[in-house]
Amino acid sequence: MQSTQDDNFDPAQCIADEFDFEDFDPIPQPVSPIQELVPSVVASIPPITAAALSNAALWAEMNTAKTCVQNRIKDLMQSDPILSKYKNKNYGIQVNATPFMKAKEGSSKVFQAIIDHILTQAGAAKPQKQVREYVAAMFPSHSVPKDWTQTLPDWAVKKIQKRIRNSAPPIANIQLPKAVTLSQLHKAAAAAIERHKNGVQTFKPMVEVSDTCILINGISFPIGTNKVGGQIYKQMRASMPKLIQALASRNTPQSKN
Repeated sequence: MQSTQDDNFDPAQCIADEFDFEDFDPIPQPVSPIQELVPSVVASIPPITAAALSNAALWAEMNTAKTCVQNRIKDLMQSDPILSKYKNKNYGIQVNATPFMKAKEGSSKVFQAIIDHILTQAGAAKPQKQVREYVAAMFPSHSVPKDWTQTLPDWAVKKIQKRIRNSAPPIANIQLPKAVTLSQLHKAAAAAIERHKNGVQTFKPMVEVSDTCILINGISFPIGTNKVGGQIYKQMRASMPKLIQALASRNTPQSKN
């Protein structure tokens, strides 16, 4: 059968030599007012972050973690090849887990600055407010603690003890308990500075207190009342000459340089 295809057929003639894609650009459509608002609305939406735990929830979580760790330690005491050898002894070993709050970024530097300033003659003599203002100027982006009655963490106590050991008198003469607060440190440093001043006298008086007076080595100082803010407080007022006379009437004062 004779082919119906033309022997002179050229497929390349059916393919365009070139295309100009610019001729095919779609006509830009007008942007609606809603579409214009989308970028600004998206930018104003804050990123989704986990909500901070309340103090009560945080402490509850810490207690749960403490119980979990202590139970794990008990299991190890039974199964660990080293720890388990103590379970049949005539004595016991008690291991406690103690959760603690991690310091916020920069807070350790603030505490260190407070401690360093308190343990100087200038800082020890300042009231607490001036010490806080001094440290706040050093760290304007961090908060300075106003409550100085909280027990300092172990790392801070170790730094205090090291600083006292490496200091000259009167700072080197400061005596502190194992658990100490910033308030106690401040008072101890101020007392050490005061005792170091020339002319400071030390007495060991006999003091007797009643509802109406205070007897210092037998010399009477009457107790009065003072009304402040609608409340009445008892107080004793004494002139310095009379107070020194009473203190020295029984004991010979010792001067400390």
